[in-house]
Amino acid sequence: MEKRDNWGNPGMLLTWNPKYWSKEQWVPHYDKAVDRTLRDEPVTTTWSVGQKTEIKRYTEVWLHLQGSGDRGLIGHGLVHSEPFVEEHFFFESQLSHHYAEIIFVDLWPWEDRIDIEELKVECPSIPWNSIRQSGFSLAPEQADELRKAWHSTPRPGPSK
Repeated sequence: MEKRDNWGNPGMLLTWNPKYWSKEQWVPHYDKAVDRTLRDEPVTTTWSVGQKTEIKRYTEVWLHLQGSGDRGLIGHGLVHSEPFVEEHFFFESQLSHHYAEIIFVDLWPWEDRIDIEELKVECPSIPWNSIRQSGFSLAPEQADELRKAWHSTPRPGPSK
């Protein structure tokens, strides 16, 4: 087995605003990815890590749904690659955006998210209203709060 030298790293929040990247643009489609993880089949995809360049493999990540409306946590996984540079997914003129391969072990339907108001109570050290882009590095106490909130929330079952 490969050595996991970053296991237990504090972690990172990835963000997703469907206004800029729809469910249909996911590969696979977000709803299909949800179904796969609910059947215990991890989903690997490329995700923005903002301008972060010092991310190690196996960094724990959570996916924060942003935008107006249904905000909250909907995913959990691990970084699977070192960051690399690609064209920005939305603003094509920004060529120095960083991405990493992410293995999502959990992706939840939006309606099963951990709501932002609950997160503000369960994870008060995280500035939920100030997170503007993917790659928000978590301090150890923030990651501990988030991990506790995630693992204490009942996992949705697979769709029929």
